[in-house]
Amino acid sequence: MTIDVLQAAKCLGRMSSWRFSNLELQKIIYICHMLYFSQQGEPLVKGHFQAWDYGPVHPKLYHRLKRFGSSSIDQSALRNVKDLKIDLHRDMINILKEAFEHFPPGSGPKLVAITHWEKGAWAKNYICGMKDLVISHDDILEEYKQRQTEKLRKQEQKENEQ
Repeated sequence: MTIDVLQAAKCLGRMSSWRFSNLELQKIIYICHMLYFSQQGEPLVKGHFQAWDYGPVHPKLYHRLKRFGSSSIDQSALRNVKDLKIDLHRDMINILKEAFEHFPPGSGPKLVAITHWEKGAWAKNYICGMKDLVISHDDILEEYKQRQTEKLRKQEQKENEQ
């Protein structure tokens, strides 16, 4: 089961007391989407992310929140969006909560660095100045696998140095 990207944004907005910017929500939801997809075998959110100048962007979320610019979004933007239900969306809420704990409001630069990874799905699909360049689910899964491989390689290197 997938959820609407606006539901994910509303859930994170509430967790943060509405202190996230559009950019931060885009990046956190992208990371959650990648993790959820790799663990559950299905996307977290409906639709596709696209490779824009500022990293992976979900167009539906962007257009709903663009009026806030780089400021924190206001809850009024998502007032009419259905809430996630703990009994139906437990795994999804948990992954959003985990991301919120790792990336509190103000984590924008860190999130950009993560999502602009040179071996990642965004970099693979990005063309300067272009929009509507879909980041495929296959590319997102491949990014997750590459990140895991890189993580294991670093752990092995550390162990060998000791």
